[in-house]
Amino acid sequence: MNKQIEKIKLIQKKFKQQKLPASKIEYSAENYDDQGKLIGECLPNITTEYAEIGAYAQIIYIVFIIVTSSFNEKFFKAIINYKPQLYKFKDFKKNLYPKDNFEFSKFILDFQKEKWGQNQFNFDLDSSPQTIYDKYLELISIFNKYNIKVIDQLYFDER
Repeated sequence: MNKQIEKIKLIQKKFKQQKLPASKIEYSAENYDDQGKLIGECLPNITTEYAEIGAYAQIIYIVFIIVTSSFNEKFFKAIINYKPQLYKFKDFKKNLYPKDNFEFSKFILDFQKEKWGQNQFNFDLDSSPQTIYDKYLELISIFNKYNIKVIDQLYFDER
């Protein structure tokens, strides 16, 4: 766990150097892996205005919460090379993408049953803070290009 904590500290420092808002390091429980299994330990993470960035095992993850009605097929095609994991906000244990026999038309109907959805992008724990920062900015640029409404996680209140 020490390697994950140190990596998140370095990523947080990078954000602060760039004068971008980032929370103090927090530890979240009740986290699930990409198979929907409880991880069982508190994970270090920071919150930015666009995403939560955290670490577990050999993974650094970036999770964006979006308004599902803004999600569209052009955006999906633009992020596919980043190997996203897409799931609902409340029904988060079930990955909607990737999955066998994926059909976008069925996916979007299911995804938009909830107001918010989650878009997770995983990177190797050994990635440099600069690489994570650059990927974060690239993803934000794609979200903006396709008018995807990203929730400001520093002030998010699901009520």
